[in-house]
Amino acid sequence: MSLATYKQRDFVRRESEILDALTHRLNRTPFDQITIDQIAQQTGISKGTIYNHINTKEDLLAKLYIRFRLQLLSELEAVNFNQPAPIIIKDMIAKAFAYKQSHRVIGTIDHHAFAPNFKSKLTPDIRNQIEQIEDNINQLVISVLQRGINEGDFPKRPVEDLFHCLHCAIIGIFTRIWECDTEPIPPNQIASICNLYSDFILAGLLALDD
Repeated sequence: MSLATYKQRDFVRRESEILDALTHRLNRTPFDQITIDQIAQQTGISKGTIYNHINTKEDLLAKLYIRFRLQLLSELEAVNFNQPAPIIIKDMIAKAFAYKQSHRVIGTIDHHAFAPNFKSKLTPDIRNQIEQIEDNINQLVISVLQRGINEGDFPKRPVEDLFHCLHCAIIGIFTRIWECDTEPIPPNQIASICNLYSDFILAGLLALDD
């Protein structure tokens, strides 16, 4: 292994440890109360080394956001695309709910990442990474919606309208779950609840007039 390859792997390993530590902290402590000093103490990685990976604490949260979004994209891409478009959309919705429900910290991350001024605090490279992964997820969903429109499975509305309705419905339910005083869904009920939510949202899309 070359020295450059070793350093690159070591950099990736350290960053993973830093993000794991932030995830652990977010499960117990509000983001505003978390400090880089705490992350350094927990990981045994010096504060100066942590700042080789980020410029600000917001950059660190953004990298965690990117990590979870990449995992979500992988989940969505694993859906069986050899099905009618409405079934694909239903499966995507169910996978998104199940994934977020099994990683409750995502609600906390999204709460900050969706704040109006959050992206403006990030370095350009990290901001571009976020925009790219969000666009990849959106385009994947839009492609399925457009296919459904073309095949007559969805109302013949502009695909942007269907995507907007779908996005708002999902965000609304996520907000209900994570920003209200609701108890976590018991593990043995996650699948049935996710199917219920996906059925509800899909029914709304199919009920739209042409």
